[in-house]
Amino acid sequence: MGRGSSGIGRFGGGGGLNPANVSNVEEMISQRETNRSAVDQVLRVSQDMYDRYGAQTAEFQTADIKGKDANTLAYYDGANITVNNAYFDPAQMDSAYDRSVSDGFHPGRGDKTGLEAVAAHEFGHLLTDRVATAMGLKSGLGNIDAAATKIVTEAKAATSHRGVVQMAAKISRYATHSNAEAVAEAASDYWCNGNNAKAESIAIMNVVNKYIGKK
Repeated sequence: MGRGSSGIGRFGGGGGLNPANVSNVEEMISQRETNRSAVDQVLRVSQDMYDRYGAQTAEFQTADIKGKDANTLAYYDGANITVNNAYFDPAQMDSAYDRSVSDGFHPGRGDKTGLEAVAAHEFGHLLTDRVATAMGLKSGLGNIDAAATKIVTEAKAATSHRGVVQMAAKISRYATHSNAEAVAEAASDYWCNGNNAKAESIAIMNVVNKYIGKK
């Protein structure tokens, strides 16, 4: 990888993931015959994100993630979305994600699966990268925070919140980690819950849709 990353996890997520803790990276689609349900859940999110935004990742991958980053569920490295092998099982991911929802760390997943919620979160980072280009900012992983700051600041004006942290806190605790995570958590909330998502998530996604949604 060689770069930082943005991602999701119950105890701190993939932001700043140490590449030394990642090994056995494998293309996800190659595992469809042995783990069809898990692969297809991720691909459902991918198809919808493409239909809505024309957004697609270079590759979907799985990897072993160890050490202090072992609780990372998945991450986006600026090109690829990678899921932690420890959670690349529908039941295992549902359990891990639901534990996080129960303590307010992530937004609810509605009738979607844990893998779908996590994939939607990672696509939130990819969408932020695309918004950066639309805003005339330099695209790339290092500029996701700059674009996210503009997104959440603009979204805040459509809410009653005085600050972006207060707005993010209504989405989830992880959304308060950074502006980039606020957008990604909003993307997950909105994809999983639609019009029943938090009003703050809808406000954020309205900004995203304004810049890159298909007309």
